[in-house]
Formats: sequence, C-alpha cells, structure tokens
Amino acid sequence: MSNESAPLPCCSSSNSSSTSSSASPHPSVSTPPPSVSFHRRVLPPPSISLSSPSGVSMFKSSLSSNSARTYFSLASHFSTQDEPAYCALCTLCIVLNAMNADPRRQWKGSVWRYYHESMLSCCADLEEVKKQGVTFATFLCLARCQGLVAEGRYADACGGPDGFEASFREALEATCRGDGESEEAYVCVSYSRGALGQTG
Repeated sequence: MSNESAPLPCCSSSNSSSTSSSASPHPSVSTPPPSVSFHRRVLPPPSISLSSPSGVSMFKSSLSSNSARTYFSLASHFSTQDEPAYCALCTLCIVLNAMNADPRRQWKGSVWRYYHESMLSCCADLEEVKKQGVTFATFLCLARCQGLVAEGRYADACGGPDGFEASFREALEATCRGDGESEEAYVCVSYSRGALGQTG
C-alpha cells in the first residue's frame, strides 16, 4: 500500500411530605457479571510479544540490519480501535497518518486534519461495520478511496500456502527495507486469530 498523492446506576430520592413516614433502605441493585471477560491474555506461540526478551532481541536485530524502516512512522501514529470490529479501519488510519495523507477534513471539529475511523465510510456503513467489521475487499476499497495505491493478495491465489508465504516474505522484506520505487509502502495483513490460537 503506497501513497499516490500524499493526500453505576444513579439513584434519586425525594423528600416525603408525610411526618409519619419512616425511612427505608433502597433495594440493592445487582448487575449480573458478563459470562466471559478477560483482562489481557498471554500471547500464545507461535506469536512473540514485542516486549518479551525474544521480541526485544528480534527488534534490535531488525534495526541493525536496516529492516525496521517502517516501524517508527507507524508507531508514531499507533492507536487502539474505537470499536471491537474496527480493526481494519484503525489499521488503515494508522497507515494513512503514517504517510502524512491529508484527509481534507477536520478531526472531530478541531482545527486538525487527521485521519480517524469515523472518516472511513465511503465503502461501508459504519453502523454495519460496528457489528461485523469489513471484508478484505472493502478494506482495499477504503484505501483506494483515500488516494492510496492498494494491491490485494490472497493466499489461495498465490500457489497455495507455500507460494503465498514466499511472496509475503518477499513483499514484507522489501517494504521494511525500503526497496523498490516507493519509499512509502506498507503491508497490512488480514488473518485468522483462531489459526494462531488467539481470541479477539
């Protein structure tokens, strides 16, 4: 993906006019706990946490071998998604802001023009995205609507898993090293968390 044109419930009480009334406690209000919830989870293998010793070592190696060119521009604009199903929209906003693309609209009514998920509605209804996210094809459409040159590659169209892995690694290495004609290129990946033993 490259830049084409650098574009708790409240309780209320009232006074009683009867002098013979007696005070009684409010009935207790109980909220049933969710059936399942998590406060973070250990990242299962084969994934490696960036903050782990192995992750730090790998990051140092990437820096020393000039293979982390895109990291700092992305990290400078990293944000967490506003909605559970906004993964793709948030990813695209990070990339657009890393590329200094101008949305030509103000962010939340401020003086700043900065990409936010709420601006990415040209190819999908945001209320529907909140419920089910977007497909990879819609992600590509959203990227192109913002003036990016977006190329989509599907695993089943690249010679099977082995062929796709080779193609993916080649594209990733070229992007991270800054090879090729464009100095502003990024790789975004749509994958199954379940296949990696993750939830979310």
